[in-house]
Amino acid sequence: MLLLTVAACAQPPAGVEPEPSTTPSTARPAVEVLSCEDIDTPYAPEDWYADTPIYVGNEMPIDEVRVFAQTLDGFRDVWIDRAHNGWIGVGFDDADVEAHQAVLQSEFPGVGVVAVNMPYTAGELEKLSRDLQSRLPDGMETASIYEVQGFIEIWVGRLTPESIVAVSEVVGDAPVCISGQDPATMPAEGPQLEGGDGWAYLGEADTMPDTEFPRILANPADMSAMWDQLGLKEDPPVVDFEKQVVLSLVIGHSGSCPRTRLDDVIVDGSLVYVVVPTITQEMGCTADWVPRTYLVAVERDRLPAPPFQLTAQDGYGRSGARVEIATDLRVPGSVPEEGDVVPAEAAALRELTPMPHMIEPGFPSPPLTIDPACGVDFLGEINTVHWHRAEGSGVPEEWDAAIVDGLLDLELIMTPGPEPTLTASAGGVDVVYLPGPEATMACD
Repeated sequence: MLLLTVAACAQPPAGVEPEPSTTPSTARPAVEVLSCEDIDTPYAPEDWYADTPIYVGNEMPIDEVRVFAQTLDGFRDVWIDRAHNGWIGVGFDDADVEAHQAVLQSEFPGVGVVAVNMPYTAGELEKLSRDLQSRLPDGMETASIYEVQGFIEIWVGRLTPESIVAVSEVVGDAPVCISGQDPATMPAEGPQLEGGDGWAYLGEADTMPDTEFPRILANPADMSAMWDQLGLKEDPPVVDFEKQVVLSLVIGHSGSCPRTRLDDVIVDGSLVYVVVPTITQEMGCTADWVPRTYLVAVERDRLPAPPFQLTAQDGYGRSGARVEIATDLRVPGSVPEEGDVVPAEAAALRELTPMPHMIEPGFPSPPLTIDPACGVDFLGEINTVHWHRAEGSGVPEEWDAAIVDGLLDLELIMTPGPEPTLTASAGGVDVVYLPGPEATMACD
């Protein structure tokens, strides 16, 4: 399990001056709080489990077990324990789990099922959640209650050392885990900049012109028309169109996470893109698409030679609609002619695909691309099972012939059962993989 750890510096009591010292300052013990991504379901003693059966999907008889378990004293819930070959955990509250285990084994011979004592009742967790909520600092809140695991989730916004310390001072030894946004992956807080290297922010509007595609505004008349179309009230800023062009770009944001900010204009070869991340501390963002249009002036001498493409990207590199421009906008005062700005598709890149963590048994996986130089004897961990090439299932020549640009495209299909298999197909030929011991990939 991952523990979020931070050392909190010791402070002298209020009104007491610290004594001078040549030795390092004393620090309080490190604060440790469990990440909600790493909480485990409760489990039985390890010797109650076995190597078989192995459940790779949802083929275990969990509904039948649930119906029967409801007749036993103290029954609380059932779940699938992926850390133990997909066995069924049956949770009880203050019960004789050894006796219940014997009954379950008798009722379901050959089935992976274990009786487990659950650490807290739902009522206990709900009461504790309300108490914690009343004591948490502003901007933090209790979120989900993980009844099976016996934990309360606390959302802290940005996951900083300060937020971890603040939670630890409130929760004590309560069964909590914390979740939040990793500051390393989120844009910094702050206001909209007026500009940057070769660009200037002009304005924005929570509306969209008659097309989602980016626009090139290369003269005062086009700029004024767009300003009016967006319903902006103040007078448009002055732009030197001899030296600059104005880009009008539409981005989409979530209605529940509305804070965005234009951070930069990037020129990468023949691609120009405007970076507009979402600046938010909300716990979750809805999937609705709300338009927002940004206007930004760019120095002509920063633009690439034609043809080049223009788009907007959010803070995670996701692109919106894009256009291709055939006009040389580096020429002072130049204006795109009719037909010189057309919709464009992003070039499809053939890249390595990470092995999926989970696939639906019985259905082909989406195509994935691997580096065969890393070896194909071990495919990785999928559906919590480590898959090794079956004995005698050699790598066929057809797979070698299917390698393009050093990469191999595979399709996987998993077959559940007492002895599950994973079949990988390439070049029209299948190779069978079986569950095996824990292993690591030959290369990342």
